[in-house]
Amino acid sequence: EFHAMGAHGVITLAPEGGGTRMRVSIQSPSAEHFEMFVKLGVAEGTGRTLDNLVRSVSRTDARAATG
Repeated sequence: EFHAMGAHGVITLAPEGGGTRMRVSIQSPSAEHFEMFVKLGVAEGTGRTLDNLVRSVSRTDARAATG
């Protein structure tokens, strides 16, 4: 769980197939608050953050595999 900019969020990780499914849920206290998130580009920023995380973990996995 996390709190950010007045919203409450939950991240869940669950095994799926050969990987992991990640679900991010964010609850805004009002429609106006949600609209602020949309205008700030939270969805796009979150997507970029997750892409960066995947690249970082992939590099770490590759280094571990090569010793």
